[in-house]
Amino acid sequence: MSADDRLIRWQLARQARAADRIADRAADRADRARSRAVAHRVRVVRRARERLPVSAAVALGAASVPLLSGGWHWLWFVAAGFGVRAIRAGAILLNPPRLRDRAFALPDGMAVPPLPPHPQSAAFPAVRRLAQSKQALARLLPLVAPAGQGAAKEAWQAAVEADAAL
Repeated sequence: MSADDRLIRWQLARQARAADRIADRAADRADRARSRAVAHRVRVVRRARERLPVSAAVALGAASVPLLSGGWHWLWFVAAGFGVRAIRAGAILLNPPRLRDRAFALPDGMAVPPLPPHPQSAAFPAVRRLAQSKQALARLLPLVAPAGQGAAKEAWQAAVEADAAL
């Protein structure tokens, strides 16, 4: 084995390790973001569950006083405020915040290859455009309507396979 072959083998091994580190960091970041989103959803639903009965009771109580006694008209504002709060809590309980679909994540074991090391490389502009297109596709796919989710997932899988083949 010549010195050039050893150098190329060493560079390829180093680039593979760097790609593995990048993929691991991206997976860790995605896991942390998912756990934060789940915690936020749990917190929002718990808060709505706690607020609904209290807000509804205060709204009904504040609205009934001016109706029964004929005075204290400022309580209508209190009733309206707590009524809106109760309606918002009920809406959150009926339709809790959605979590992002992880269907468009890279499959496990799929490493994200790094860009060529030198901008003077002939492959650098093409690989950079490919990476930008992949990022644009990843941003747009979650916006696809539910009717087109199957086709979007197939397109993402084809893009991932083509990227891995390149």
